[in-house]
Order: sequence, then C-alpha cells, then structure tokens
Amino acid sequence: MHLSDYTTNERIFIDANIFIYNAFDDPIYGVSSSIFLKKIEEGNIFLSSQWRV
Repeated sequence: MHLSDYTTNERIFIDANIFIYNAFDDPIYGVSSSIFLKKIEEGNIFLSSQWRV
C-alpha cells in the first residue's frame, strides 16, 4: 500500500521515518511523505499519537 492509498476512514500508525524523509527531502520518499503530511495537516487523514493493542 502506498501513502496515497490511505483515506479518512482509516486509523494508521506512522513512525518517525516519514518526518525524516520530509525534513531531509529524501530523493525516493520525500515528495510522497510531504504530500501525506499535508493531508494530515489539512484534516484529510486522522492521525493518532497513541498506539493501542
């Protein structure tokens, strides 16, 4: 599954890598991570800071 496949109906856990890819403009994942984080910022994807088992 690609980052662009996630929708507002799903709760997902992301680790620190996505922020690192974005911050350092990773040549492979930088653009997709930036778009994904923008969707979170705009409220199009729900992000929880807690992971529950």
